[in-house]
Formats: sequence, C-alpha cells, structure tokens
Amino acid sequence: MALKSIRFLKVKLFGILALTGLISGCTLSSLFGDGKDQAVLKQRQYRKINRACAGMDLSSSEMSVQTFRSLISCLNSNGALRRTEDLVHLLHDDEVEAVTHFLNRSVLNNNRRLFQIEQTFRTWSQTSLQDEAFGILADVLDHRELLSSFLHLVKAGYYLPSSNPNEPVQADEKILAAMSLLARNFDPDALRQALDLGLTTTRSAAFRSLKDHLLAPRSFLETTETRDQKNLELVTHLLDYLKEDHTFSCDGRNEKMIREVYGLARSNQIFPVLDLVLGGNEDEVLGKLPVVNRLVNGLLGRSSDGILFDQLAYSFRALGVDQAGPLACMKGAKAIPDATRYLIREMAEFRTPAAAEHYLSYEAPLTLMTLGPFCQFPKGLNQYYAPLHQLVDSGVTESMVDLLQTLYRVQTAAGSGAVCTSRSSYPGEPSRPWIDLVMHVFADGGPNGQGGVHHLTPVL
Repeated sequence: MALKSIRFLKVKLFGILALTGLISGCTLSSLFGDGKDQAVLKQRQYRKINRACAGMDLSSSEMSVQTFRSLISCLNSNGALRRTEDLVHLLHDDEVEAVTHFLNRSVLNNNRRLFQIEQTFRTWSQTSLQDEAFGILADVLDHRELLSSFLHLVKAGYYLPSSNPNEPVQADEKILAAMSLLARNFDPDALRQALDLGLTTTRSAAFRSLKDHLLAPRSFLETTETRDQKNLELVTHLLDYLKEDHTFSCDGRNEKMIREVYGLARSNQIFPVLDLVLGGNEDEVLGKLPVVNRLVNGLLGRSSDGILFDQLAYSFRALGVDQAGPLACMKGAKAIPDATRYLIREMAEFRTPAAAEHYLSYEAPLTLMTLGPFCQFPKGLNQYYAPLHQLVDSGVTESMVDLLQTLYRVQTAAGSGAVCTSRSSYPGEPSRPWIDLVMHVFADGGPNGQGGVHHLTPVL
C-alpha cells in the first residue's frame, strides 16, 4: 500500500512538472538535460534589437556625459537626429556636462516636473495638438536665416557690449533679473493660455493672410529678393523704434513713455479700452474693425505733401506740443493752459463726430484768425495747421474724432495715475492718460527728428 502511494506521488509530481514546462514555454529536456532548452534557443526572433542603443548605462538616476552621448546615438539610429548627433560629437565633455547638469537638476531629479511633462504630452496626444504644435515649430526652424538672426538678436540682447573682443563676455544682469521675475510669475495656467493663444493665432485666417502677404510678391515685377529686402526694412524700422529711448518733457525733466504704458496696464486700462475701440465680442469686432481700418488707411494715405500720419506728427513736434506751456492772450490777462489739449477738449466734449469736420475746417481757423492779434500763437501756426485740413479731406474725420472721444472718456482723479500730473486742459480736471500717451507718441521724433513715431509708418 505504501509502495502504491509513493508511485502515485511520483506520477503526480511528474505531471505538475510537465504542466509547468508547457505553461512556461519550456520542454522537459530543459528540466532533466543540461539546462538549455533547445526549442527556445532555436525559436525565431521577430524583434530586431537596436544595436545603437546597446551599452547604455541606465542604472543611475542621473545622466552622465557618456550616457547622454549614447542616448543621442540611440535616438538617431534611423537618421532623424543626424545633425544633432554631429553637433554633440563636436562638443567637448565640459560643454556637454552643462546640458546634463541642467537635465539632472531641473528634470530627472524633479518628480513633479517629470509628471507635468508626462501629463502635457498625454494631453497633447489626446487633443491632437502634438502634431500641429511640432509641425509649426518645424516650419519655424526650417527658416535658417530667421533662426540664425533670432539667435544673434538674443545674443546681442543678453550680453553686454564690449569694445575689446579679447575680454570674456558678461551677461546683462538686468536681462537676468527680468527673466527671473518672469519665471516666478509664469504659472502653468499662463503657459496653457499662451500655447492656446499661439495655436489659435496661427490657425486664424488673418494670420495666414498676413503670412501670404509678407511672403508673396506685391506685383509680377517684384522678385523674391526685392520682397525680402522690403520685409527686412519693415523689421529694421520696428527694431529701431524699440531700441530708441522714447521720452517726453514734463516740468523741465524727461520722462519715459513706458511709464505711461505701465501705468495703464497697472490700472487695468488697456484691454477695456481695446474692447471699446475694436469690440469685445465677434459681432462688435466685425462692426468696428472696418471703421478702424478706414481710419488707418486714411491716415496712411499718400498725397503730394507726403503721408498724412507723418505730416500730423511733424506738426505736433514743430509746434512744441510736448513742451507747450500756457498760451497767453491779452498781454497775459487771459491764458489757455495747453492749446493742443484745448483743441482736443473742444472736439471731444462739445462736438459730435459729424460736427467736428465743420469745426476743423471753419470754426477753428476763424477763431485763430480773430485772436491772432491778441494771443501769442507759435510761429508758423498756419503752416502746421495744414495737416488738419488734409485730415478733413481724407474723409476719416468722424472716425478720428470718435476714437478721440473714446480715449478722452478714460480718466482718473486729478493728479492720480498720470506720469506728468501738471498736464491738464484746465486746473482740477481729471487726468486723461490715453490722451497724454497719444500726444506723446505723435510728438516723439527720436534723437534726430526722423525716428520715433516715423518708424511706425512703414510698419503700419
């Protein structure tokens, strides 16, 4: 009886071993032979092993220089990153170490950031934004001249200028401080909105139309080289305007216009005004944009005397709008605090847009002629008043006054929110920051009188 039990246990054990071998894909010879399963060794391999990825040491939580080089070679096994691999091979170990140090500190050892990167990638994949975003990036990177110029621009702005080429370059601490401040205030939601804004903009018909306008020849006589030269001139004018130090005079001192822009932004008076001018929703934009477009075309129209926009700017500056003091009349018995703001006040408060055309054509010139013998008007006033007649002839006076009245209604308490608190049509009146900014922009001629606002004419 005991012998039968032992024999039964052996058979049971053999069955279990055989079943285990079948489940695990091993034969019985591997259990009782030399330990090598010939059936597995002779099995056909369907997966191709990437030899370029062999030998990478991924045992450490930090990436070494050698691992980084091996990783780039692995990713370039199909030739997609050939130029990147060539660049990495040209770099010295200490140069590559700067990259690995950044990756180790900011990515690999930052679990929260790794999670955010993974979630961002998954979100892009689920919303089909991945191919579009990288496609747009590829289009940008495909323009080598644009990318090269951008890198040179970044380098020129990041490093302090030096007259000695042998001296080591030094970073501009102000740029670093600005980057640090921006980084601290740039949260994930702001990044999401920025990406959404960029993708929405590049998808829009207006953006594609502008791109086609800049890339396509203006006429059949224009060559690609001529078109590129004109675009370069536009960019040059815009950069020249941004590089200039735009100031205005206030009580004998120079103030920067950027302070006015900052004041408008801080008091939340930029986007609400843009909503009033351009519309706050799609229906309003479709209704107001043609009016703004007609105004811009009228101001940029060319006549025998030049472009109206430039002529108005020259007149503002020649009349000393930025430095104008009280206009004395009756040997000082009467005075107008600021003649230009008085003219704006007349049109903004007491004239409808339709009546402003009659005021500029007849009432204002007649008033100047009547008061001429009694008031100390600037020299050449009649000559510099001519652009206002051209404005009337352009047919955009009503649109101009309507815009002026919109900006005029934006006001703050007397003396508050304004960079130059002494500027006002009449003492005690509220400050009108948008009117101040527009006047200062028009009166800005740059260091030589040919810059400033005149750089914006070809751009617009």
